[in-house]
Amino acid sequence: MSPPENDYFELSNGDIQVSLHDETAIHLRAITKHNDPVELSSEEVLDLIALLSKLVERTN
Repeated sequence: MSPPENDYFELSNGDIQVSLHDETAIHLRAITKHNDPVELSSEEVLDLIALLSKLVERTN
């Protein structure tokens, strides 16, 4: 995954929404359209971890 340049991302077919606000806070929403918990594969978890790590670098 390349370094994020945007401030809004969707993963897991839009069930996970991640956004960076004012380069100081990361907002994470993980719920399906039917208000169920989001189930992630191992690969999706690794993608989420990579994205969050890159966003944390932008907040420092």
